[in-house]
Amino acid sequence: MQKKVTVLLSSYNGEKYIREQLQSLYAQEGVDVNIYVRDDGSSDSTVDILRDEQNNGRLQYYAEKNVGFCKSFWDLIMTAPDSDYYALCDQDDIWLPDKLEKAVGMMSAEDDSIPLLYTTNVIPVDENLKELSVKTFNVDSAFSLALALRCPALPGCTYVFNKALLIRSREYKGFFYLHDWLIYIIALATGKVLYDPNPRIMYRQHANNALGVDSSFERIKHKLQRFFKPKIPRAKSKVARGIFETFENDLSPENKRLLEAFAYYDKDFRHIKTLLKYKEYRTAPFVLQLILKKI
Repeated sequence: MQKKVTVLLSSYNGEKYIREQLQSLYAQEGVDVNIYVRDDGSSDSTVDILRDEQNNGRLQYYAEKNVGFCKSFWDLIMTAPDSDYYALCDQDDIWLPDKLEKAVGMMSAEDDSIPLLYTTNVIPVDENLKELSVKTFNVDSAFSLALALRCPALPGCTYVFNKALLIRSREYKGFFYLHDWLIYIIALATGKVLYDPNPRIMYRQHANNALGVDSSFERIKHKLQRFFKPKIPRAKSKVARGIFETFENDLSPENKRLLEAFAYYDKDFRHIKTLLKYKEYRTAPFVLQLILKKI
C-alpha cells in the first residue's frame, strides 16, 4: 500500500504559478498525495483557483487573513489532517516526480517512532524554468545541532517529515521564529535529519519570492544587517530556550547541554565556555555576537 503524504502549501497572490506547481504535486510517483492549503489573504484569483481544484476533489483549502508565510505554515502544521508523512510546499516551485517517493523511501529505512526530517538542495530556475548558473544554498549534508542553531539550513520547501515530527512540532511552547528553521532544530534535537544529495525541486527565482537565492553582494549585506541590527533581538537563544524547556525530558545529555548553554549564555559565563568547546562556534564573528549578547 502506498504511503499517504499530505502536502502543506501556504498560498498568497499566487495566481501566476500555482496551477503549474499543483500539477507537479499531482504527478508525484509512488505515494498517495493529499494537498492541504491555507490561503494567507490573497487579493488576486488564487482562491478561485483553489476552489476549482477543491471542487475537482484534488485538494482541500481554507482561506484566512494575512499573517505572513511563517505563521501561515505553522497554522497548517497545527491543523493538518492525519497522514503517514507531511511535506512543506511553496506555491511557485516545480517538484520533480520522484521527490516524495525518494523522501519516503529514505525515511522508511529509519526508526519511524522518532522525529524524522528529509531535506535536499534545489535547482534554481528563472520564471520560465530555465536553470540558472547562480550558486544555490551552500549545503551538502545535514547540519549538526550546533551549526543549525547558529544559522538556518535549507528552506522549508525541501522538507518532508514523519508524523512523529509533526506531533513534536505541535508540542513546542516556546518563542516562534522562522517555521522551517524551528522544525529543523526540533528534528535535530529530538530525532534525525536525512539529507538527499540529489536536488528534487526546481526553485523558481522571481521578484516576488518570500526568500530566494541572493547575489554574493546581497548575502554579505544581509549578514551585516542581521549582525548589527537583527529584526528580532536574540531570536536564536529564545528558540533554543523554548526547545530546551519544552523537550528537556526527551533530549540526549549532549543536546541538553548544548541547548541549555545556547539558551542561557547571557546568564552565566560557564555557558559561553561550553559553547566555545564546539568548533562551529570558534569564529570571531560568533564570539563577538556572544560578547555583545546578540545571539
